[in-house]
Amino acid sequence: MRLTFPQRMSLLAIAAVTAVFAVVMTAAYAFVNQRLTYQASLRMQAEVEHAATIICDRLDIAEVAIINAPTPTKTSDRFAILHNILTNNPDVSGCCIALEPDVARRWTGDDFYMLYAYRDGWKRDIITKELGDSTEYNYTQMEWFTEPMRLGADHWSEPYFDKGAGEMLMCTFSHPFRGESGDIAGVLTADIALDKGMADIVNQFDKQMKGHAFMLTPKRNLVFGDTLGIADDDFVFTSRLKDTEWVYGRVIPREEFLAPLYFIILNILFAFLLTLVIICVSVYYTIRRFSRPEVRRQMRIESELSIARSIQEDMLPKTTPPFPDRPDIDIHAMMHPAKEVGGDFYNYLLEGERLYFVIADVSGKGVPAALVMAIATELFVISAPGQTVASTIVEKINNQLCRDNQTGMFITMIVGILDMERHELQLCNAGHNPPYILTPGESSPQKAELPANLVAGVMENMPYQTVTMPFAPGQSIALYTDGVTEAENARKELFGERRLEQVLEGPSDDVCKAIVSAVERFAGGVEQSDDITVMTVAYF
Repeated sequence: MRLTFPQRMSLLAIAAVTAVFAVVMTAAYAFVNQRLTYQASLRMQAEVEHAATIICDRLDIAEVAIINAPTPTKTSDRFAILHNILTNNPDVSGCCIALEPDVARRWTGDDFYMLYAYRDGWKRDIITKELGDSTEYNYTQMEWFTEPMRLGADHWSEPYFDKGAGEMLMCTFSHPFRGESGDIAGVLTADIALDKGMADIVNQFDKQMKGHAFMLTPKRNLVFGDTLGIADDDFVFTSRLKDTEWVYGRVIPREEFLAPLYFIILNILFAFLLTLVIICVSVYYTIRRFSRPEVRRQMRIESELSIARSIQEDMLPKTTPPFPDRPDIDIHAMMHPAKEVGGDFYNYLLEGERLYFVIADVSGKGVPAALVMAIATELFVISAPGQTVASTIVEKINNQLCRDNQTGMFITMIVGILDMERHELQLCNAGHNPPYILTPGESSPQKAELPANLVAGVMENMPYQTVTMPFAPGQSIALYTDGVTEAENARKELFGERRLEQVLEGPSDDVCKAIVSAVERFAGGVEQSDDITVMTVAYF
């Protein structure tokens, strides 16, 4: 199936937008991914450290309860000590007083002595029992007893299942205490249940934080949680607990951690697809509208007029200076057509010591005037060379224009011949606006009084009169078309000759630019109604 032009252009637009979007999305994804991962990592690390701090605070309660408990002595009520610890500290699941064997013999007469208190699982009643027989429960071999006795310092044990006493998975905090002799008499302990107690401490974070938690001891034993299911691309955040040297951490699957990024990307993709649909529909209907025959014709006409304007501008002389090998001749000219093409024109050519020049205004505007302007320009170039009288040039142009002039269009013009040997200027006016002579040292410009000859292109073999005047070096002549004096402002006022004379009276390096600028300021943005052309000729 052959695609229509609007469809082909729509596909090209889609391809271009998609390519640009792909580049932008790649860069945006990399940037957002980096920033979001960094910020989320900081936030998650802060949450993990906060959770670790709270866990430490809960564990500190057990430590403080044991450290601040009365020191057991030979005569103290050891049952009351343990009972008070459990009563005042609900997070502690069990506690005990375990004596060093020699101390046990001196205090109790037995070789071993361990008084253990714990909570009943259902009734939460406090139950105590003595474990003094090493064959049933040899506490002297337990880490929670041997390490603080050896180090003489507080100690958190590795996780263990306390068979014969607590009958649960637990960790034990041990605090060595000294007897009357100053030697370590035994340890006072507090148990934290790992199967429930520690999990309860961190459960509150599981509802708010992503992933799952774990805790490791310095020997890499799990206090709770699971580290076996950690994938290579999972995000892991850890924080070390003070005193115990345990490590609390959280594992967050990659897809869960980056879910906000995926949400942002999906929103961007949705916005892109919506934008792409809007662009495609707009492009399709815009191209379809411009593909209509009448629109295509209008576009073709505008294109042709633009080309015609370029051709018309190329027909006008633009070299500055106009004659590089003749610095004594100075010519400036400007033309601003009211439409795409205009009917005004100017031209000049040099033959020996004679300078021929013309400024003209074709009746009407637009394409017909431009066509007549092109003919008249060539007629001037053909008719001027070798002539010594300005009116002869005008008569030749007039006769050629009158032949087969079915449109009735005419031209107003001034043709001049500047004879630099004789220092004289000839002017022939065919119904055009009178020019101004500018003389150095004189503040006021002098309007050239010329006979009112008939416009060119109306009647064949019509005689024209020439006016000859002296023209000294340093003088200049300013010529213009009626687009200058008839320019209107918003109040329908005309620019007029008086305002033109005021511009000519003022100092200016470029009279043409000064006149055009003054007209534009006067019009104040009002649309130009006629072509504006100005030209100055001077020699030194």
